Amino acid sequence: MSARLVAPVAEDTIFFGGGLPDPTMHPTDAMTRLLTELLAAPEAQLLGYCHGAGDDDLRVAIAQRFSARERSDVSPDQIVVTNGSSGALSLLAAALIDPGDVVLCEALTYPGVLATFRQMGARIVAVPLDGDGMCPGELAAMLTQLRSERARVKMLYTIATCQSPTGTVLNEQRRREIIDIVDRFDILIVQDATYADIRFDNPFPPELITLAPQRTVHVASFSKTLAPGLRMGWAAGPPAIIDVLAQMRTDLGTSRLVQRMVARLIAEGDLDRHLFHVNAWYRQKRDVVLDALAASCGAHGSWNVPAGGFFVWLVLHRAGLDAVEAAGAQHGVGFFPAPYFSAGGTNVPGIRLAYGELDRGQLTERVHRLGRAIAAAT
Repeated sequence: MSARLVAPVAEDTIFFGGGLPDPTMHPTDAMTRLLTELLAAPEAQLLGYCHGAGDDDLRVAIAQRFSARERSDVSPDQIVVTNGSSGALSLLAAALIDPGDVVLCEALTYPGVLATFRQMGARIVAVPLDGDGMCPGELAAMLTQLRSERARVKMLYTIATCQSPTGTVLNEQRRREIIDIVDRFDILIVQDATYADIRFDNPFPPELITLAPQRTVHVASFSKTLAPGLRMGWAAGPPAIIDVLAQMRTDLGTSRLVQRMVARLIAEGDLDRHLFHVNAWYRQKRDVVLDALAASCGAHGSWNVPAGGFFVWLVLHRAGLDAVEAAGAQHGVGFFPAPYFSAGGTNVPGIRLAYGELDRGQLTERVHRLGRAIAAAT
């Protein structure tokens, strides 16, 4: 919760918090069955360390599923299994960033990655967003300016699909424009696709690694689809980069037992059956939030209709964020405001409403409390 909350907090305060999945929807039956089968006749190394790029079965399963869905050509030797997507981003930062290097990203983005890049001494440059995501024209102008400064631009980090916090999905035209721009300036793309498997509507545009395989590292996770506690993520990209990530890791790998379980969840179709079920569930939650916003906040702000992910992005018309946070404390509702996600260069009065982990039966009341708080602040 933001430190700017100054009013007394109601005892029954509810919080639109992190981007977490619904804990009641983890596929525990399938995981229990597979773990029991694996432990009944364990391989000699199944309960040992799993060094390097990860378990071969999981890398094959990920490559086959991703290539088929994205019409891509990612091979198992282009994949490294990591401790969640955050583990992949930490490895990329340690491997590629030197002090003073420039990393460009959306002006509103994942705060954890900003901390990761800054720990390695990176200079963060924020690219403006609009209602459709990152603005290619602004990106080109910034890169031109950075070149004139002789800055060392190392990479562009983007959450192009189901962006956090705004929920946007960058359209294919903009993706191709961004690829053309980074080609001209010869920089790497890192796409964080942590929420990309949570999909509601029409097919999504091709991922950036499909459009620019030699210039893109694709980072993904099973934390939002299976369970966060598995600590299972992965990165795919040019073999030279993936090899470096595998060689430099010092964490002794992730659990081979869990990797093998996830591999079988993918190969036997359990993951996709689970996604079909939970995506319908999250879409219902999204619609509850949208209906409640229309009833409670129509006069106070505007919002997007996300095509996937766990977030609705509410932009206030008149009330200030500080005032709404203070009123929210009195009305028993909290949230992450835009400054929490800011990489710099934006003062949009936005609120991220995360519904993934929240109880569906309480969502309407949560939004109504927010509406009352905004009205009081206005």
